[in-house]
Amino acid sequence: MPYRDFFDSTPEQQIIVLVDSAVLRKAQNLIAFCQYCDSESSEFPFDLLLDRVTGSDPTRTNYILEMPAKCPNCSRDVLEKTLVAPHTL
Repeated sequence: MPYRDFFDSTPEQQIIVLVDSAVLRKAQNLIAFCQYCDSESSEFPFDLLLDRVTGSDPTRTNYILEMPAKCPNCSRDVLEKTLVAPHTL
């Protein structure tokens, strides 16, 4: 499979998930810190934690947050692509 095909999915193949506050809290609880607290150790996008909580396919799923998550360390907003360090994966 060509590299391009792995990341480019057609609109019919994409899944859009609206993340409500309950799911957001579960994913937020997995954050140890964010890219604003520790830019060198934050290496995973927050949507990876959303994939884990929702059980969604990371190659096809995009998220829309009802509201931003908050970093438990610095209280800054965490969006879908904000880099984070999880407690555990």
